[in-house]
Amino acid sequence: MDAPVTFQQFAAASPYTDPVDHKKLLFIYRAIEDFAAERKLSVAGLSILEVACGVGGITLPLARLGARVRALDIDQGDVARLQSRARELRFDNLSAGVEDAFTFRHDTRYHVIVASEVMEHVLDPDALLDNVVRHLQPGGLFLMTTPNGYGPWELSNYLRPRHVLRRWNWVRRAVGKPPYVEGKGPDHCQHYTRGKLLAMFHRHGFDVQRFMNSDFVLTVSKTLRRHPRAGAFDADLANVVPHWMASGWYVALRLHE
Repeated sequence: MDAPVTFQQFAAASPYTDPVDHKKLLFIYRAIEDFAAERKLSVAGLSILEVACGVGGITLPLARLGARVRALDIDQGDVARLQSRARELRFDNLSAGVEDAFTFRHDTRYHVIVASEVMEHVLDPDALLDNVVRHLQPGGLFLMTTPNGYGPWELSNYLRPRHVLRRWNWVRRAVGKPPYVEGKGPDHCQHYTRGKLLAMFHRHGFDVQRFMNSDFVLTVSKTLRRHPRAGAFDADLANVVPHWMASGWYVALRLHE
């Protein structure tokens, strides 16, 4: 029998290097390990889907576990990069394709579905969750990460000059640009509170298993966020501040049996 994949091996498959990203990976790693143990399954025996996978910062570590991993994204370039990296790592258990998280239809229901930094980008999160539920086994695990819509990171982004020029319509009018259309750019169109998130999950039949803060105030500086000591300190400090002060959240949910 193969030895279990350690967290160090899991994280090494990811291009993520910031301390807060390692915190996110550890949250996902432990949630999947606990889920498999509770179900009396091997981690390698799980089926896992990641929606809006990007270039594979989470997908590749999931494949390193040996689980059957499927990933989708609407960005052809990102999917191509992920496929290339999976071939380099010889992850034959990973398949990735260009699909829409709202409309994909697979002839399977997964043990685990992951949606990281996705829900804040969609105009209709309930429709996306409907499709997640359709593809998740009863009792299955849903792992979701998202910014605090009113936390330090989002507030600092809102006031950045580039954001003001792109999204504030009175500024756009002043410089002769057409109005900004919500949901048509890279900016977030959902700004969650913890209560709003929990109410949304409840509507779709999820129970919250674990809710964790991501990082705190140093996230407003890319330099400090990436610094090994400063970033790690900030991520640790987030564990003791109230949820409404954190810059983001990690959530592990279980779908009702």
